[in-house]
Amino acid sequence: MNHRSSNSSEFDTKWFMCFLIPEQEQMKRTDREREEYQKLLNSWTDCFARDYDMMKCMIMKIDVLATAFPTNQNNNQYLLQFIGHMVNLCFQKGMSFTTYFLT
Repeated sequence: MNHRSSNSSEFDTKWFMCFLIPEQEQMKRTDREREEYQKLLNSWTDCFARDYDMMKCMIMKIDVLATAFPTNQNNNQYLLQFIGHMVNLCFQKGMSFTTYFLT
């Protein structure tokens, strides 16, 4: 991994933590909020999805990103939307998770 990828992945991770992790009181949401959240996810992943090394870096951080969501057993819609988005992104790019970990 090159230096640029390392710095960029740190920035992308911090951006995710600041703008894509909801506060506990924001856990209930409307369809419009769900759509807005999806737009933010799309914008965030557009920053690194075209770069294989960056995408690999972000997939390697998936546990850190996923565990940052507030724990609410009755309402984990944001977490499920995030995981679904990342899985879809991998398959859209014609890749599987094993591709990232075997290279």
